[in-house]
Amino acid sequence: MTELMNMRRLLLTLPIAVLVAAVLAGQAGSVSQTVESYQIRNQKFGQLLRPEDASSADGTRLVLYPAQMWKCMTWKRLPAGSSTFALQNHLTSKTFSAQGDGQQVSVLQIPVAANASARQTWRFVKLQDSTYQIIDTGSGKALTAVASGSSTIVVVAPWQDKPEQHWELILTDPRKLTM
Repeated sequence: MTELMNMRRLLLTLPIAVLVAAVLAGQAGSVSQTVESYQIRNQKFGQLLRPEDASSADGTRLVLYPAQMWKCMTWKRLPAGSSTFALQNHLTSKTFSAQGDGQQVSVLQIPVAANASARQTWRFVKLQDSTYQIIDTGSGKALTAVASGSSTIVVVAPWQDKPEQHWELILTDPRKLTM
């Protein structure tokens, strides 16, 4: 009787053990990355990336603005691969993408795709000065700040290793954000 009970216990626990082993094996093969929030400061201009006028409208261009602890100036980095991320704004819940062709292309706000594999992604390359080169994975062009009249707009352009293409990531606690 004891042998029969032991056999039943084994048969009941074996599927659970196999399931746990499969889950652990799947986790061992992948690198888990957490979603963190950052403000993104341009090295040349010393200002932060945000949608113009903090607008949530699709097609809003991205600009630089003096630093504030605002949601519109803070971005979630959603892991999408090795050193590659989708970005999502804390205020608008949108991302941005280069729109058009040419040497210097405007960067405009767009919705974040529901399907992670369809999202606009950016590759972050750490530079010797501890800033980042932020590359549009679709075009291979670098996020670049450009003075335009009374504002500074953001475009993608071929990499030239200029201060307007160097970006500082400032880790930010979203619970401390206002507006």
